Amino acid sequence: MLLFPYWLVAQLSIVSVKEFNIIKKSKTYIAKDTGNNYSFFGDSKDEVKIDKFVLDSLLFNGKENTYIGPVLNNGHKSIYLIKDVNRIYKMRAGQILIDPFSYSGTEVDSITNEIFTNLSKGVSFDFFCRKYSFDGNKKSECDLGWFKSGDMVKEFEDAVLAHKKGEVFRVKTIFGIHVVKVLEDPIEDSRIVSFIEIKLQ
Repeated sequence: MLLFPYWLVAQLSIVSVKEFNIIKKSKTYIAKDTGNNYSFFGDSKDEVKIDKFVLDSLLFNGKENTYIGPVLNNGHKSIYLIKDVNRIYKMRAGQILIDPFSYSGTEVDSITNEIFTNLSKGVSFDFFCRKYSFDGNKKSECDLGWFKSGDMVKEFEDAVLAHKKGEVFRVKTIFGIHVVKVLEDPIEDSRIVSFIEIKLQ
């Protein structure tokens, strides 16, 4: 299995959108594994010779568990199976972290209910940040700034990615209860693609 390098991010500008769409629609085919056979979708099963940069771009932009091909590359006919796409996101969120050492479980529930009830009535997120969030967080007005995938605990990041700009939600992590507001929509910053080349001849 090969690891797709970060430098392919820069190659996206080499292949124009028009060229990418033409190749994707008419010259490369998505194939479904049906045991030892492949069911091809497209006008032809014939391979097409494509530029390495174009192939890199198609692989880079592909989805998990899909096939690209058949293509003629370096003198042999191949299908490429995209196994995994690890996306790196940039995110920006604000949080009110309710200190579990300062409040009991019942008090934390009461506080989060108070926050959500009053947010729906127009009370600002910043007001509750100053009122309830731990001291270090208050200094930044509860704005965590921009952070990337892997900077925060998984539960927190997964919850941020599942919401849109302006949405407020609650999430529990090892650090306690967070009331989180998404300040900017998440942006895909880069990705690592793992794929397998299946040589047909």
